[in-house]
Amino acid sequence: MVRAGFILITTTTMTTKKLAIIIPWFGEEIKGGAEQHTWDVAIHLVQAGVAVDILTTCCKSFQSDWGENFYPQGESKLYGMTVRRFPVRKQNPIRFHSANRRILSFPKEHLFPGISPVSKKCAEDFVTENIHSPELILYLQKHEHHYHSLLFVTYFYGTSFAGIEAFQNRAYLLPALHDEWYAYLPHVQNLFYKAKKLLYLSEGEQEVAAKLYGPAMRVKGAVVGGGVEQPLIGKLSEAEEAKLKRKTGSHFCLTLGRRDVHKNTLFLLEIFEQYRKETPDTKLKLVFAGPGKMPRAEEGKAVVDLGLVSEEEKRWLLSNCRMLLHPSENESYSRVMMEAWMQKRPVAVHSLCLATAQVVHTHGGGWSANKKEEWMHLLKKADVGDAEELNKKGEEGNHYVLNFASWQKSIERYKEILELDETEEKPLLQADAPPFHQLVVNFKKGDAISYQALQLQQKLHALGIPSEIYAGNCEGKSDKNINILDAQNLKNDEQAFLLYHFSIGSRL
Repeated sequence: MVRAGFILITTTTMTTKKLAIIIPWFGEEIKGGAEQHTWDVAIHLVQAGVAVDILTTCCKSFQSDWGENFYPQGESKLYGMTVRRFPVRKQNPIRFHSANRRILSFPKEHLFPGISPVSKKCAEDFVTENIHSPELILYLQKHEHHYHSLLFVTYFYGTSFAGIEAFQNRAYLLPALHDEWYAYLPHVQNLFYKAKKLLYLSEGEQEVAAKLYGPAMRVKGAVVGGGVEQPLIGKLSEAEEAKLKRKTGSHFCLTLGRRDVHKNTLFLLEIFEQYRKETPDTKLKLVFAGPGKMPRAEEGKAVVDLGLVSEEEKRWLLSNCRMLLHPSENESYSRVMMEAWMQKRPVAVHSLCLATAQVVHTHGGGWSANKKEEWMHLLKKADVGDAEELNKKGEEGNHYVLNFASWQKSIERYKEILELDETEEKPLLQADAPPFHQLVVNFKKGDAISYQALQLQQKLHALGIPSEIYAGNCEGKSDKNINILDAQNLKNDEQAFLLYHFSIGSRL
């Protein structure tokens, strides 16, 4: 419409846009990386004024039986968001675990993009017998119109497989992608193709997606990242600090998170064992803190397993360690790396994990290693290296956290890609916009390109923008309202736009 000399393309003022986050497990007490990140994102989105519903299952946790319900079904309110729990479907555990074992037994060096590591039936068993909640999907089908956006977390759970298949035009995926066996399954590849947009936690994760599924994954997604906050916690008492120091000593390296062979826990133990054999007089200890069981029993006092620790204990460990060792190759974003940098301590990460190694290579904050001898070198650096160098690397990491690990900036990116920002009526186009002409090789009545050019011209005219169609050849021009000009008469106008409808082999 025309108003005060302007042509307005208007959008109506939107009411609050509601977001549904779909994840198999959700709760403040769940410590998995993706689950903890989702908790933080949901809390900060609510604080930013976004209406958030969490659609999750009644299953207890990742470590529990995926076909067993633990929490009661129903709706609850939590920190300003609505949590809706739905029962899980009984799975065939024998078929699922058999498929899972076959997938994980495939030699990792033989994984190639586009080639499934297992048979079609094995891949289908993994997907079909995954964690599923048909009632959750049914609820979404009935109430889809209540939500502006549907965000699925993460990439290899049944809730994501079923949900993205059903709601492709509105389904966003936060994959938390790793370069691991599951990522090579054809069903996972289709998941990335069918999702409307992808939200990456790091630049490294985005590169993994591009490597596995093609360069379009860079365009289809955006790096939203995540913030790391210093929790409001108290200090350890003198007695608690003394007890912790007796266990760790004052000269130790730290590793945080779930103990798992696939997180390279055993690999790190073997490297440390070899280092102690080659350096028998070392006083360096290796301290583990986090959930899960050690891959094997360790004798002696050089390896310390603290299990789950409090936030106060974790901060003390990070502040006093020589270096954080993070050997996992399967990360999409490393919270513990950011937490170490908040305490100005350097990190050692695996060179093959793009999500962690790329940040270290670009911004500093530590070192990366792959082969055993490289890790041995970093252990020596942590053991007898110059304290000034270690502190300098810790300072580099701290600088990165202060600049890039901001929840405020991250939540702004989430709102933008999920299209959750409120829109206001505002002019997008001025009345004195320059002419917008079109050039076609052949104009012919009934031709698709000719019809497209006419339709575009009509839209431009409706907006009050001057627009002519120029053609190299013209056939069947019978409508007196259509003014097709000879391309030879096209004048140079530096203020005008020209759209050329391409045709191979034309002199134009």
